[in-house]
Amino acid sequence: METVTLPRRKEEQPFPAVLDLVPFGVILLNESKHLIQVNQLAGLVTAEADGLRIIQNTLCATNPNSRQRLRRAIEKAGTTHDHRADNGAEIITIFRSSGREPLEILVTPLHRKRHTAFTQDAPALAVLIWDPQKTPPLRRDRIRHMYRLTAAEARVTEGLVRGMAVVELAQEMRVQANTIRTHLKRIYNKTGARRQSELVQLLARNLLLNMP
Repeated sequence: METVTLPRRKEEQPFPAVLDLVPFGVILLNESKHLIQVNQLAGLVTAEADGLRIIQNTLCATNPNSRQRLRRAIEKAGTTHDHRADNGAEIITIFRSSGREPLEILVTPLHRKRHTAFTQDAPALAVLIWDPQKTPPLRRDRIRHMYRLTAAEARVTEGLVRGMAVVELAQEMRVQANTIRTHLKRIYNKTGARRQSELVQLLARNLLLNMP
């Protein structure tokens, strides 16, 4: 039987209660790629061991193909030293053996000033997890207000956060793929994002995005 090692006690964690307020899973890793904090939603997802699990304080994917992609993404984010917001970030689809809808995760470095001293247990990477069965949908009205998007642009933004491709969004919205691309250009222009992973990062920074 595999042993799951839990991160530090909540009172010792860098962001004790704030991360439990966000509507998606959050896992913080240190420079050694070891877990130092898991919020409640991420804890529920990994406890099921259906797509993601925690073994010896390390985040692992249960699917072999997803496991390789996750390992490479974490390694990439962990070796990124450029301070651009999107550099080193990657969105990955994590497939589940149960056949349920896959998880969508964003692996991103937490960029820090080089002159600042950090301890071994300081957060260096973040893994954000969207579980279709546990993560509430994004509030489109809040997205529209934040970035002055149209209703269609907010819908496209929601789809991008869920990891959907242009073709999938076009099929869901019953429009041409070029229409989605036009919306996408306008979304990037209004938000300042340059790619999908950076857009997800911008939205994730608003910790109360889905809270009433």
